[in-house]
This record gives sequence, C-alpha cells and structure tokens, in this order.
Amino acid sequence: MISDERWRSTVFRFLINGTPVMNVGIVKFTLFQSRYSRASSLSVDIAGKELDPDNSAILSLFGVTVVNPLDFQLQYMRGSSAGAWTTLFHGVVDSAVFNPLKKIMSLECRDYLARLIDSRISRSWLNLDARELVEVAITSLGLTPSVQFDGGMVGQFWQIEHKRSSTTTGNRLQSIFDVVRSTANSFGCDLYAEGRGIFCVPAVVAPANVTSIGRIIWDGGCRDSDLDFHAQDIQLSRDFSAVANAVIQVSSWDSRQRTENSIYMSAAGLSDTLPSADGPLHGFRVPGRRQADVEQIAQEKYRLVAAHQWVAEVTGPGNLKLKPRGFLNFSGSDSGWDRTYSIDAVETSFSLQSGLVQRITLRDRSAGLT
Repeated sequence: MISDERWRSTVFRFLINGTPVMNVGIVKFTLFQSRYSRASSLSVDIAGKELDPDNSAILSLFGVTVVNPLDFQLQYMRGSSAGAWTTLFHGVVDSAVFNPLKKIMSLECRDYLARLIDSRISRSWLNLDARELVEVAITSLGLTPSVQFDGGMVGQFWQIEHKRSSTTTGNRLQSIFDVVRSTANSFGCDLYAEGRGIFCVPAVVAPANVTSIGRIIWDGGCRDSDLDFHAQDIQLSRDFSAVANAVIQVSSWDSRQRTENSIYMSAAGLSDTLPSADGPLHGFRVPGRRQADVEQIAQEKYRLVAAHQWVAEVTGPGNLKLKPRGFLNFSGSDSGWDRTYSIDAVETSFSLQSGLVQRITLRDRSAGLT
C-alpha cells in the first residue's frame, strides 16, 4: 500500500521509563484504539545492535525484578529534520518475547487504563457522589483524573445493593475499572486514557464545528484538511433492526422503600408507558437512581443501539491525526450512507514492507439528539 504523502517521511522512536532508546529500531507495530470499554493495545517488534545479549542496557530492564510496570511511549515525527516528537501511544509493558539469534524483541503493551482493569476493589466508597467516586478511584492508583460530570450520591446505597446481588451476579463490580466504567456509563460518559491521565467526560456524539470534521476521499477528490482520509477500501453496512421500532426500557428500584419506576426511550422520545411499536425491547436495571438519571441512561442506551444502524469501515494510508471520538464525513454515494460519522475505532499498522496503514470503524451516533 502506498503511504499518504503527508506521512511518507514519518520516523518513529520509543521511550522506556521516559528515556529514548538508541540504536534500536521499530520493525513493525499494530496499535488498536477505540472508544469502547477497553484499554488501547500496542504490539511492537524492535530490533538493533543494542539487543545484543552481551552488551545491552535495554535487556537489563527486562531481566530484573520489576516492582512498577515499565512505562512505554511510542512517538513519531513528521519529516527527517529535527523537530517536535508527538506521542502516539503511552502505556505500560505487559509482556516481552526476545529472540537472541535474530536480536528481535516483541512487546505487548496497554495504555494506563490497564491499571484500573488490573486493580481489585480493596476499600469502600461510602458517602461519595459519582464524581468523587471516580476521582478517588483513579487517584488511588497514582493517575491523574479529569472528570467532567456531576452526579448524586452513589456510595452507601450502591454498596448495599451490590452485596445483595453479589452471590447471584458473581460480584459484578470486581475491579476499579468495573466501578468507574459503570459510573461513566450511567452518566453518558466516555472513559479513556491519555498518558497518565484518565478522562471521564461526556461522550461527544456531534462535532463542535465543521473544522473538526475530516473527509473520506474515495472518488478522486483532493485533500483539503489534515483530517482527511484517503480510502482505498470501503465497507458500508446498515442494520435494519437496530432502530426499527426499537424501545429501550430502564428500570430503577429502591428496596428500602419498595418502589420502582421505569422509563421508555424510542424514536418518538421518552415515555412513561411502553410505546405501541412492535420492535425489539431492550431492558436495563439500575439501582436507586433519580428520575433524571434514569431518563439520561435511557437516552444514552438508545444512542448506543441506534449507532449500529449506519456503519462504515474504511482502509487506507495512515493519517495519525485521526483518533477515536473524531469525525469523518462520507459523501458521493447518493445514498443514506452519505453522512457524518463518529470515529469508533482505529487500527494503525506499520511495517517496513507495507508502510503506514489504518483501518477505521465509523458509526453515526447522532440518533436521539433531537
């Protein structure tokens, strides 16, 4: 595959524990980033004379007892001249495989969201509201929280309900990630890592302005923006059952007061009664939530289901400016697929043979906004 001319002279380097590693090159890597409930992952192969077992500072890092996870950064610079390096990935090393004959090492890494995934709950969260709960959980791991939502108390009642159902549910909230992700879902937030910062912010389902929207160029058009993507393969799909009369039901209960309320969300909007539509019904249960919270959860769940109605997957020369939660516009097919999509996932691959290639998954997340 021919690389985009904007990225043909891109060079890569990596840092371990904040220090650039010299005399070792990157042979290939695959980076997967998404807005889903998972950490970004990186598989990278490195090679060079510094990996000689007889004289290698980098090998000594992997041969000693590791108290703290090894910090790993993948950076790039456009152009061969000296300039600023941009971090493409920042996380921790999960595993390493070394071939001393070929002097090649393969590393598996995840971003710092992995710290939440790997950490078990070891303390209570009484008398905390939703924002405080997320901040305390992230800070306890030595990471920096950026939380941009407000919510009511979630401490004592949540723990009571969790204890009631833990036996039958297999301890639903087992890790710190489970607690933080559950809270983020309840308030319509994305949860992701940038460096050592963990962000829990309202999901962006519509672009802020036209300048933040790139174009998918596939019919011979010219590039107008750094956000444009030259597609060499396109797969368009539509799920007719995703929102065809689909109804979301969210129920909340209070076992102390023995009360329960339900809200329904459909294409017609919110309703206290089940719509007459004969489409699929998706039910969700949440404990002890206010009416406003229940309505917000129902709207968010509806958008998640509706996002599968219009899907595009494009493959082409890599553009490292494109990341999850960005936006790309597809046009020129004279069909319903001509619309602005949210970037859900980006798989970036690099090798000395194939260059820089990306596969991007796009969905229309604007359903239910009006």
